[in-house]
Amino acid sequence: MTQMNQAFLALRKQGMRALVLDLRYNPGGLLTMAIRLASAFVPRNYVPALHNNAVIIHDGSGEEEGEQLLGNQTSYKRVPLAVLVNGSTASASEIVSGAIHDYGVGTLIGERTFGKGCVQTLYPLDDGSCLRLTTALYYPPKHYDINYKQDENHNRIPGTGGLVPAIIVKQSPKWIPDDFEDKKDDTQLKAALAFLRDRLQGQTVAAAVAAVSHAFSSPKEIALAGAKSK
Repeated sequence: MTQMNQAFLALRKQGMRALVLDLRYNPGGLLTMAIRLASAFVPRNYVPALHNNAVIIHDGSGEEEGEQLLGNQTSYKRVPLAVLVNGSTASASEIVSGAIHDYGVGTLIGERTFGKGCVQTLYPLDDGSCLRLTTALYYPPKHYDINYKQDENHNRIPGTGGLVPAIIVKQSPKWIPDDFEDKKDDTQLKAALAFLRDRLQGQTVAAAVAAVSHAFSSPKEIALAGAKSK
């Protein structure tokens, strides 16, 4: 969080008016850090109905408990926010994305996230190996299951689980995964910047989502969407 606070301060000095949070290819990390990061973007008491939950933990006994947003986590000043996600955004990154989405403080852009809504604990064994055991499930603040579905052979079923972005954008095949220096071929980043420009020009979130979704959809997808609406 120290590094993030320093980054926020630097951006504020540069006159930050909008922000892109890129969580693509982020497989997650510690639950505690996910809560701290979510708290940097979601103010406490922002949506009373969600009871300040950053995430809801469902343990093996069936008991559920909300992990609360923390106060004063960062010097971040709220501005229009776009969160980039894809199929490799998983676990703790989905906690952060889910909290931002459910509280309505930012807009998810990109592709459906991985769908790993479980808490796993490592137990060291005497032979130097360890046992990774699923000890709980977690739900975003609005309480829904993001875990991907499995077939009879326990294989992941594509297109299930995860968080579905408000603006779905397929990445350019020219872009090399994880090459964040390549801004020219990063279609998802371009969509996020277009969305933020629309917001800064006074468009509502809904209007900006509609405009960017249309602009970054293929002609075939637009035709299908039109057919479905008839």
